[in-house]
Amino acid sequence: MTNARLRVAVAGCGVHGTHHHLANYARFPDVEVVGVCDANPDRAAAAAAQYGVAHWYADHRALLDAHRPEVVSVCTPPASHCAITRDALAAGADVLCEKPLAASLAEAETMVEAARRHGRLLSIGLQTRYVPAAAYLRELIASGRLGRVFHSRVWCGHVMNIPGGGVFHRKDLSVGGVIYATAVHILDAALWMLGSPTPVAVVGALYQKVSHMPNPPITWKGRLEDMDVEDFGVGFVRFANGSTMTLEANWLTHPCSRATGIHFLADRGSADYLPLRVEVEDGAQVIDITPALPAADPPPSPLMPVLRDFLDCVRTRRTPMVRFRELLDTQRIMDAIYRSAETGREVAVGE
Repeated sequence: MTNARLRVAVAGCGVHGTHHHLANYARFPDVEVVGVCDANPDRAAAAAAQYGVAHWYADHRALLDAHRPEVVSVCTPPASHCAITRDALAAGADVLCEKPLAASLAEAETMVEAARRHGRLLSIGLQTRYVPAAAYLRELIASGRLGRVFHSRVWCGHVMNIPGGGVFHRKDLSVGGVIYATAVHILDAALWMLGSPTPVAVVGALYQKVSHMPNPPITWKGRLEDMDVEDFGVGFVRFANGSTMTLEANWLTHPCSRATGIHFLADRGSADYLPLRVEVEDGAQVIDITPALPAADPPPSPLMPVLRDFLDCVRTRRTPMVRFRELLDTQRIMDAIYRSAETGREVAVGE
């Protein structure tokens, strides 16, 4: 690779595309954002003006044809991730896609196959892997200090807040609700800390509470009836190694100290993420061995470590932190939760 500035393009000029991607790319002196695009031309033009980007488009294909970027951030609603990613990969770009990866497992597999066929990099904007406590727990579990992790409790959500922006409540754009938009982060983190066990079967259920509330907290322009996704979801996952996991996601969590967290149950103790806590057992005695991790300066944005690492992967051609199988396994579990909820039965992962 040369020392020339990397030519980057951003597809999607909503909150994620502007506040998280464009704002952070501006912090890299070795990056030049050559263009942005959005299906809403006014939004594309406004983003280009705000971040000093010379070119904007209403169609991603025009952007790709005109500038041949080396890196593309895909920040559009999930329903369009697959088409834009495939076109960007075919145009010779490496792609960092926002979460969730795709609207379905079939689309996710198509995206991964396209990355392999074109010899390009494909990763996803999941920042929890870069948190020191998460990295510590991954190493701890791999070391065997806790013994075998036989069950994981995973939960996440928002405190009485359905995400606004006009997208998250619509199935035609976001495909799913709290499972797709929010649970993907903590699910990926838990799987990564566990060493990426292979999921084999899932039971899931979904619920929309907001439509039954006497005074619903609507965060979008329009009617309550416009929301056609779940605000609560739960799943039970079985893995090939015999371990299990429960996943609970809720956008309407009551105020509490732990709206998001992970609890690992193991043969010799337990471990928690958010906040970090590690305990080992000695007979009936439970001993707290939680380490004091070195303090680190917080990044200017949670996405900054993701972008920094991905850009380094592009320059050095090393494999991104999120591997293809891991991308697909997270998608497999989420899709299985939806299929199980629809059918009312346990489903095999990937069926």
